[in-house]
Amino acid sequence: MYVNDGRVITSPSDLTLASKCEYAFALQLDSKLGKHVELPAETKDPIQERAKLLGDVHEQRRLQGYRDRGEVIEFARAGHSIEALRDAAAATSEALDNRVPVVFQATFLDESDPDRPFIGFADFLELQPDGRYRVQDTKLARTAKVSALLQLAAYHEQVARLGIPVDDMVEVLLGTDETGRFAIDDIAPGSGSPRSFANA
Repeated sequence: MYVNDGRVITSPSDLTLASKCEYAFALQLDSKLGKHVELPAETKDPIQERAKLLGDVHEQRRLQGYRDRGEVIEFARAGHSIEALRDAAAATSEALDNRVPVVFQATFLDESDPDRPFIGFADFLELQPDGRYRVQDTKLARTAKVSALLQLAAYHEQVARLGIPVDDMVEVLLGTDETGRFAIDDIAPGSGSPRSFANA
């Protein structure tokens, strides 16, 4: 969540927080808006810190696999300025228009509603043989969690918004080296319960 020029820019991470605790999300929002709220003191959890480190290793291992195939374009995280975010989103759109085989850290900036802009960074977008992109997210977990599926649905929506053909399936690249595949119709807002397809 960012505040830029008085606008709150939300992200899939905010979806995750809201799905876990709406009150915590509201506190974060109030804090970002400059309201005097007392946020819980942040404490470092060694287990969570270790899990984050291992998650980064897992993501980099997946990235290296794409690098070895010579198919990936990589984007660094853009700064928080709206200009940097717009430039990164434009570069992502250009890469997808050019049908780059794999895009790492694709940047999306949706300002279609000026009062509620959205920012997101997708782990991987992989071009499928039929010319559509499949949205992928790396997670260290053994199974896909609802929060991960919400993020995938948000990224899927952003690819479609750009007019880029996008696959009906999304994938969670799990820490077990299995791939959880889900139909977007099962996980998009308003759909039924998530249903996992054959793992590979």
